[in-house]
Amino acid sequence: MPTDLLVRYEAASPTISLFITGYHVIRAGRVPAGGHGDWLLPGNPYIRVTLDGGGSRIITRRNHYREMPRATVAGASSFATKLSIDAGASVGIGISPIGWSRLFDVAAEDVADRVVPLGALLGAAHSDRLVALLDSVDLSHPIAPMLDAFFEGAIGPANRDEGLLRDLVGVVIDERVGDIETARSVLRLEPARLRRLSRRHFGFSPKLLLRRSRFLRSLLSVLDDEKKPGYAGISEQYTDVSHFIRDSHAFLGMTPHQFAMLRKPVFTAGLSERSKVLGAAAQGLHAIDPLPAKPVTSLLTGARSY
Repeated sequence: MPTDLLVRYEAASPTISLFITGYHVIRAGRVPAGGHGDWLLPGNPYIRVTLDGGGSRIITRRNHYREMPRATVAGASSFATKLSIDAGASVGIGISPIGWSRLFDVAAEDVADRVVPLGALLGAAHSDRLVALLDSVDLSHPIAPMLDAFFEGAIGPANRDEGLLRDLVGVVIDERVGDIETARSVLRLEPARLRRLSRRHFGFSPKLLLRRSRFLRSLLSVLDDEKKPGYAGISEQYTDVSHFIRDSHAFLGMTPHQFAMLRKPVFTAGLSERSKVLGAAAQGLHAIDPLPAKPVTSLLTGARSY
């Protein structure tokens, strides 16, 4: 990582971690012409607030965002995000699907693969207050306590389907659940209701979410080539390497090797730091409640489901 670039993660408190997956600070000093080029993996939504003149240009699957307000929401993503980071700082706030249901009235699928002003979703008063709070702090000190308090005041009442959403988070990231039929059986939901919940609160169909998780686990294993060189660590749910490569083109727009060769200092620094602080190297694999082993194992071996 360049010496003039800082990436730091902080965990949300237990009282808010069901809704907020964590916080990160990016501070860039001297930057090359055009800014630090970098990438984000497909994953869950996040709030971003720019500070000290820091800005960025973002390319998603749908749009190229050049001029944005200081506080934005990047929706759930099904494709890698390319960004260019200017000198200055920014704070990122990860949002779980349950957090989305508590913070915003709009369906997650309506903001998927898009970036929108935070004020349009949370309200101008909350957005302005968040910016003012972050403007007032020294980013060299922990920011989690202040942000925890802010979101404790912004979180709305529980969704009636919150228990199902917690279970769906567990299903989506559990490597034992490799197909939509198993997911339906574990959740004991009719297909139409499962699709509706998934699109409303996660942004995409359950089938795409399962594919995304499988790909992220496999890609991270490939990138960690000191432990598992080549493609030895990809998911056993892939029929072969070419199947994994096809998913790589679908989610990254390139092969895993091409992605690995890109210059991406924030991404590279964040892999180990996020895993160490928040428990998962990718936001799209962030756990809330692990699924119990016995019911899922029984389903995968053909036993009667619970």
